[in-house]
Amino acid sequence: MQTLATLTLAAAFSAQAEVPNGELPEMITDRPDYTESVEVVGKSVIQTEHGITHEREGDAHSLSTPEILLRIGVSKRVELRFGSDGFLMEHSSEGVFKGRADTEIGAKIAIFEQKGRFRPAFSIIPIISLPSRNEHFSSSGYDPTLKLAWSRDLPGKFSLGGNVNFSSLTENEGRFVQTAASWSLGHDLPAGFGAYWEVFGFSPWEKGGKASWIANSGITHGLGKNAQVDVRGGKRMTEAGPNWFVGVGFAVRRPTQWFAR
Repeated sequence: MQTLATLTLAAAFSAQAEVPNGELPEMITDRPDYTESVEVVGKSVIQTEHGITHEREGDAHSLSTPEILLRIGVSKRVELRFGSDGFLMEHSSEGVFKGRADTEIGAKIAIFEQKGRFRPAFSIIPIISLPSRNEHFSSSGYDPTLKLAWSRDLPGKFSLGGNVNFSSLTENEGRFVQTAASWSLGHDLPAGFGAYWEVFGFSPWEKGGKASWIANSGITHGLGKNAQVDVRGGKRMTEAGPNWFVGVGFAVRRPTQWFAR
């Protein structure tokens, strides 16, 4: 986790030192909702997204910070991604546990933009999770995931997006396949604010368990063209999954000279 945090800070300072803000498109983040956007950050752009989340599941309260997603634009259609939930702490009837979360390495590849009245924009996100080997929090396995992301602009400053995910996960020295799906409705608000309403689910939530469906909503606020803050909250709609969670976060981006040629 220290290596990833160091890489994030180094990238941010390097980006800041390079070139002034150019004519960048609207900043689109992959937080605070669960649904990943179809948008890539753009060639030679570095974007970092961070957060902190407090969650309750059963009698366990957990805290994750500093959630990190580092996105590096390689081309107009491709970005590299490095992410982790960071440092985790859990308090339950079984005791207090602390440790590092697993790290994810991946990419986002924009396949096509929305077109006409019916075709949505579409991207794919392949990911591999690398184990931290923490006894309590790590899966201890190398776990691949493929995310299929789509989105469509709607009238009235609304937008609709979603993901369909397929993961091979390690649990209790075994492996199982988990599928996930999400739908997120976003709406632009005045004064740089935005809001979203989302439903997402996992099947199964854990190996041999039941499916879990979760409702989630949040607000974002842009700070100029290249920064954003957010707040979110959600709760489960089924027996499995987190009772509730709340979180806050921020994101920043900078253009660089990387991959400029």
